[in-house]
Amino acid sequence: MLPTKPLFSVAFSPSGHLLAAGSDDGTIRLWEPHQTTAPLRSLSGHTGRIYAVAFSPDGQTLASGSNDTTVRLWDLHQPAVSPIILSDHSGPLRSLAFSPDGHTLASGSSDTTVRLWNLRQPHAAPIVLRGHEGRVLSVAFSADGNVLASGSADQRIRLWMVRTERLLDRVCNKAWRNLTQDEWRQFVSPDVPYELTCPNMPIHYSVQDSVQATGP
Repeated sequence: MLPTKPLFSVAFSPSGHLLAAGSDDGTIRLWEPHQTTAPLRSLSGHTGRIYAVAFSPDGQTLASGSNDTTVRLWDLHQPAVSPIILSDHSGPLRSLAFSPDGHTLASGSSDTTVRLWNLRQPHAAPIVLRGHEGRVLSVAFSADGNVLASGSADQRIRLWMVRTERLLDRVCNKAWRNLTQDEWRQFVSPDVPYELTCPNMPIHYSVQDSVQATGP
């Protein structure tokens, strides 16, 4: 069946043999580019318009983000298997991007956040990146996968160091000490578990950390 409503998102598979189109009617249609008269098949399950579609680097998985606030992961090699549903956003999904190694999916939402999903443990809680003041309309990974860029309706681009181990190396080389927990929350993320940035160096505590450690 040909689309009868507006299309909001399209993406080619890495091989170029498939084209995915997300529609206002909540379905995704997969086309073979050389056969344009009818789609190869349709994927349905979302309950709202689909604003974003993205193929994994190996072409096996298609991610879709919808106005229904969920992300769905479709196994294209097993079309009869139900998709994995990722539901943590509180607003419509606007953008999706796979990391180059295919292990992480970034999702941008109207709730002003970016979430990072570990696809090796898709049902684990995602890392939440906060800072934008408007809808996150676009996300993209750098070629090495170390940095994620996000673009928002707040007219700002934010660059996130998403490979924690690389961030720790940079901090240690510049600061020559471990970050305090306050600094970790401010400069890394309150949602990323605290780690020592320089394991062989002393731990520095802020006043707030000391209060939290000793209690009232």
